[in-house]
Amino acid sequence: MKYIKKLLIIVLAIVSVGATTYYVFLNKTDEEKIEERLNTFVNSYSIGDLNGCISCFDAKGRNAYKGIGNLGSLIGGKIGVFGFNLGGDNISSLFSLGVATQDVKIELKIKSIDIESENTADVMTYVTYSDKWIEHSEELPLKMVKENVAWYNFWSNNWYIIKDSSFL
Repeated sequence: MKYIKKLLIIVLAIVSVGATTYYVFLNKTDEEKIEERLNTFVNSYSIGDLNGCISCFDAKGRNAYKGIGNLGSLIGGKIGVFGFNLGGDNISSLFSLGVATQDVKIELKIKSIDIESENTADVMTYVTYSDKWIEHSEELPLKMVKENVAWYNFWSNNWYIIKDSSFL
């Protein structure tokens, strides 16, 4: 019985140290998670990764964009003389080709983050689009939502761009 108590104390100490370490060193603030998500979007866009861009949108947005690829596959798959497939792979490839041929660079700076509630935030960004000849900058307000907010899923609460934001 004494060994079980000692073992239980050791296990509780290890769990306590692990939880403390997580919260002190690894846990990110909502602002850091929002900034990370927006940087992921810009980086994905810059390399022509449509799936990476889509993964930055809320569930409604992800489903809508994935549905476009699925709809293309359902139309009959192929059209035209060359048998062009309208499925998701080709849409993703066209996106990559479009980004590569435009040679547009995007920079995003966050001006402010206003967390309205536990699950919603308004983010004011400053976006600069530039290519070889011109540079255009503008303010771009974004709405973001936190998904996976169940109490037992606290370590994976992530912020996503709401589909209605005019970002893609």
